[in-house]
Amino acid sequence: MTSPTTEVNQAIRLTERINRIEPSATMAVVAEAEKLRSQGIDVVDFGAGEPHFATPQHIKDAAIAAIQDNFTKYTAVGGTAESRLVQTWSSGRLRRARS
Repeated sequence: MTSPTTEVNQAIRLTERINRIEPSATMAVVAEAEKLRSQGIDVVDFGAGEPHFATPQHIKDAAIAAIQDNFTKYTAVGGTAESRLVQTWSSGRLRRARS
């Protein structure tokens, strides 16, 4: 059995350890998005891992097709060659290169 003094000392040590924990980077992004939103700025917030709008139907359809084609494993960090090409095209770099 521990004494009340020991329990208080353990609680203080725990509190000191908790105070050394860095804030979550994800929650900092969420807080910043909320701050901007409160200023009337239209923000699409992916900080916490989920958007604040419904998934568009074409994305749902593509996800279902990928599952049916057994495309269910993680890819390389940089994505697939096809996804990098789409991202490049979307950013306009490829469109400018072809002009």
